[in-house]
Amino acid sequence: MTDKSFPRHDYRHALLRDENTLRFLRLIVGLMLASSATYLAAALLFSDHDLLRSSGAVAAFASGVVALALIRKGRLEQGVQLLVWGVWLSVLLQVSLSNGLMSRSLIAFPIIIMLGGWLLTPRGTLALCLATLLAGAALAAGEQAGLLPLYASPSPPLLVWLAFSIYIVLSATLAFFIFRGFRRHHRTMHRLGDHLRAQFNTSSAREAELHLVMESVPVMLFHGDRDKRCLYANRSYRDFYAAGQKNLAGLSVREIIGAANYDGNPVEATLERVLAGERIAYRASRKSTNGDLRMLDIVMIPEPDAAGGTRGFFALFRDVTEEVQAEAALRSSEEKFTKVFHASPVAISISRMKDGLYLDVNDAFVEQFGWAREEMLGHSSVDIGLWPSRAERERWTAELSLAGRTRNRQTTLRTKAGALHTVIVSAERIVLGGEECIVGLVHDITERLQAETALQEREARLREAQRIGHFGSWELLIPSQRMSFSDELCRIYEIGQSGFGGTWQDLLGMVHPEDLPVMQEIWRKAGRGEGKHVLRHRIRMSDGRVKHLLVRFEVFRDANGHPVHALGTAQDVTEQVLAREEVQRLNDELEARVAARTAELTAANRELESFAYSISHDLRAPLRGIDGFSHLLAEEYAERLDDTGRGYLERVRRAAQRMGTLIDDILELSRVTRQEMRRVRVDLSQLAAELLEERARSEPGRQVALSIAPECIAYGDPQLLRVLMQNLIENAWKYTRRTDPARIAFGTEKVSPGETAFFVRDNGVGFDMQYAGRLFTPFQRLHKPEEFEGTGIGLATVARIAHRHGGRIWVEASPNQGATFRFTLGSRSAF
Repeated sequence: MTDKSFPRHDYRHALLRDENTLRFLRLIVGLMLASSATYLAAALLFSDHDLLRSSGAVAAFASGVVALALIRKGRLEQGVQLLVWGVWLSVLLQVSLSNGLMSRSLIAFPIIIMLGGWLLTPRGTLALCLATLLAGAALAAGEQAGLLPLYASPSPPLLVWLAFSIYIVLSATLAFFIFRGFRRHHRTMHRLGDHLRAQFNTSSAREAELHLVMESVPVMLFHGDRDKRCLYANRSYRDFYAAGQKNLAGLSVREIIGAANYDGNPVEATLERVLAGERIAYRASRKSTNGDLRMLDIVMIPEPDAAGGTRGFFALFRDVTEEVQAEAALRSSEEKFTKVFHASPVAISISRMKDGLYLDVNDAFVEQFGWAREEMLGHSSVDIGLWPSRAERERWTAELSLAGRTRNRQTTLRTKAGALHTVIVSAERIVLGGEECIVGLVHDITERLQAETALQEREARLREAQRIGHFGSWELLIPSQRMSFSDELCRIYEIGQSGFGGTWQDLLGMVHPEDLPVMQEIWRKAGRGEGKHVLRHRIRMSDGRVKHLLVRFEVFRDANGHPVHALGTAQDVTEQVLAREEVQRLNDELEARVAARTAELTAANRELESFAYSISHDLRAPLRGIDGFSHLLAEEYAERLDDTGRGYLERVRRAAQRMGTLIDDILELSRVTRQEMRRVRVDLSQLAAELLEERARSEPGRQVALSIAPECIAYGDPQLLRVLMQNLIENAWKYTRRTDPARIAFGTEKVSPGETAFFVRDNGVGFDMQYAGRLFTPFQRLHKPEEFEGTGIGLATVARIAHRHGGRIWVEASPNQGATFRFTLGSRSAF
């Protein structure tokens, strides 16, 4: 029975880590793979039986492959478990599919249980036995119920012999390794006992030499008899358990190590086992005389007597406290490294130096490059295509081999998706498990480079925008009064970066003296308040020129509300200021010219009014006299005049009346030009209806078809619009006099996107469009006075009214097809 502080399976751990055991495990797995493959090949070549009966061999081959991979990776515990249980399950499968309890494969179960007893824990071996018994019971029940696929024809003799041979070879190999281990242990124990007896049976000189050596070694040595009393204890043992005592001979172990160490640990039971002939090695914690708790590796060896029994025991104690602590520290360090390795946001990989195969990669590496961890382990970076160029990787590894490390090497790597990323690679050569490896750290700087390039482009665009807009930026550190100018601001001030002193006072020295008080006052307000600020001031150049600047800035404060720094821009607005001054000068001149022109127009209007008055009064009186006297002459002297004379008098009267009509029309045209306008809502549809009704009353005998669109609304001067509509309606009425049936229409229509026009349409005599340009000129007529009466003023008056309203008028016509007059009244018209 071992010490409680030492794990029960410590012997098993030592066994699994023994080189001979590892060699055996590799051998047994190799035999399993070879025998399974051979059996499957024989079943395929020499047998025509159902291959389902060979499923056990397939399962054995698969479990052997996985177990070998785990053992090679150092995961011995999982490898051993998979090896034993995998073989057990494969045999169970083979038995279940090949005649159940009558299967010859049943002989493999004892071999598997013996293998499990050597490699598994006692609990594992017990579980294996119970599982075998339960499996046998299940097979019996299944066979009894007819559930198993029992084959009438036995397996071919060759396959039976091959399976039998496989089991014999596996059991022989297992027995060889187990019994060879026991023989080695027995020979070692005999050699140690012979050596110790020989040492104690030498001459006194040899004993003295041996005693000196045993007293000097740092290992604690103890020799006890069958009564558990001390025969010999070296100095290291005495210093640990009984400091100050020179001779412990005759004392019992309990007396030496103390009741706490003796009773608190199963020392009594351990000694009984040793005295029964068992060699025991374990690790336990013990308290020394001074109260220190130390970790000891203890080896208990029985001392045989001549009769084959034991006459005592030897005990070797080695203090491994520092080693245990170092191992714990190493495990802790490894755990920390593992956590840091996998949790690090930096892509990290571990690869072999000799061939570049990846041993491990962290999650950041997987996320950065896209390959799954399983796709990378066991492959090199060149194999998976991480390095676009093998030559580039060789140059990197050559540098690493020469210097032992690389720092911040910029290169290009490819992701699984094929994208090329610019990275910074740092690497270090380390030794892991006795093999030289590379720890590589990869920083992806693709986005950083893109951001830097974008920032440079933005800065370049900003500088170009500042140059084009003639504005620059500046910053003022308020506590130190230090300033910094952008390049464009230096160009505005016409100084170099080195020519500017860089202080607030240097800036004030360039400000125009007349603007200093205002500028300083604004800065004092900015220092006390929040928000953005704007000011205009002038600066003086070295050659005496003056520039005008528009400055915008904002003051920033610290957590205590104290102003810390100010950021702002300054724009050169000299050209704008000079342009405004020039515009102001031109405006002043224009106002003067407008005033003069207004005076001239006023005088002209007065003259026009005087002229109109003269026409109205001075010309009308003679015309009335001519017409009146001609009328009296025709009435009173008619009998004295012949027909020719009366004809002449009639012509004189018609000419005087026509002259009067011309005077009235000229006065009307003059009033249209001079009359002050007012805009109101005017219903042109109602106005057209009234005018046409008046014409119909004046000529009741005419039949005219009228079409007036409702709600044709305009905004304009009502009197002028009445004159416009009257002239157009009378024209249409006049020029349809000879048409039967006559038709006159008024309405609106779209003439272009966003523009609607009014129209007056008739089916009268029309005219040739080549003469349309003369139509809206005063006194221009397209028909003879004998055909149609008129003075040629009406359409000129219509054009003047449309123009005064901000609109236009135009016409479409053809001879004997009528005419359509369209007009607009400016943007304020609404339809």
